[in-house]
Amino acid sequence: MLSPVDFEVAMTARELVHAVASGPKKARTLTVDEARSMIHLWTQGEMDDLQLGAVLMIMRHRGETAAEVAGAAMGLRDLSVFANVPELAATLDWPCYAGKREQFPWLLFAALRLGKKQQRILLHGDELASPKRNHVAAFVKQVGIPTAIDANGAAKALDSKGVVYMALDSMLPLWPRVRELHRTLGLRSLLTQAVRFFNPANCQYGVRSYFHHGLDQHYLAVLNAMATSCHKQDLVIFRGHQGEAEINPRIENQLLFWRDGVVTSEVLPVCAPEGTQAQLQQLGTDEDVLARFANVARPGAADSSLQAATVNATLAVMLRLLQQDNSVAAALTRANNSKLQANHAISTLCRMLVKQGGHNEDEAFQLLRKKSMHSGISMDKLARQLLQHVAVA
Repeated sequence: MLSPVDFEVAMTARELVHAVASGPKKARTLTVDEARSMIHLWTQGEMDDLQLGAVLMIMRHRGETAAEVAGAAMGLRDLSVFANVPELAATLDWPCYAGKREQFPWLLFAALRLGKKQQRILLHGDELASPKRNHVAAFVKQVGIPTAIDANGAAKALDSKGVVYMALDSMLPLWPRVRELHRTLGLRSLLTQAVRFFNPANCQYGVRSYFHHGLDQHYLAVLNAMATSCHKQDLVIFRGHQGEAEINPRIENQLLFWRDGVVTSEVLPVCAPEGTQAQLQQLGTDEDVLARFANVARPGAADSSLQAATVNATLAVMLRLLQQDNSVAAALTRANNSKLQANHAISTLCRMLVKQGGHNEDEAFQLLRKKSMHSGISMDKLARQLLQHVAVA
């Protein structure tokens, strides 16, 4: 279950400020419970903006500890819109807060393909955090990923598409206050980092990306600090493309898998097509690739472009995280190969519907998915029944 919203605070606001600001000899860092208490005190009005701002500035100056980030993340989760509603049965928590510089977020197609494999993916981000970057929020509609502004809308979107995007302000109503405090202080705080960890829908699986070297070890420390108070969770940590939660296929990627405190490492080798930028453009500009992706059920599969390599590499890492394959290499093969990715009966039926007109593969797939949900029959079994009926007719 989600962390209880009636969490009992560990100290008063004055005691908390005194703990971090009492001087070089007496000042100390906060424990997980104390950092969690800080969030509750502020939202309950027992800690004002001046007190919270002072604490955050001191932490920022000396460096936030893993325990402080962990406690803040848990405090934020206590206050998410999912805390007072039934769990969404979401599979994968996929925070996307970094954005990309003048590049399309190809990770969205990986999420879309996962949603078609009976997974339930929650994408979330804050497009107001870095306005000069391309955030996923601006592109989800173009890809066909629904958005939601509340928990009920998210549940409906997951039922119909298997993936949904929610803005941070919608998941965490207090965040506009945090954003305004950051503007007043003129700096970011540990809360900016905490939203990458707060796992608002209590998913079993999660993605944690970073940009600056060395943050992977800090991320592991945060997860360890949260482990004693959170349910079992499996996560993957990697250096994202420009910091975003997307794999860069042009470099070797070190992947850290954190499974309930046990850490393993795998390497995803370079898997992008070779060539100069001009040669890569010949395989497809962004506009060309987006046009191709719009007409296929599995965007990126059996496609030789750099953009497709980004989709497939990102998808492979998620498949490995979800334990769909026993190695990231096997997962990459699955992601690249459209025949391996497809269920034979489903694929055959979708192609048949396309030939009859009125549908592309994606529309045919979604129609079958909808009928499967309404009938309570698995997509594979339903596809085989329909094919058998056609054969008899």
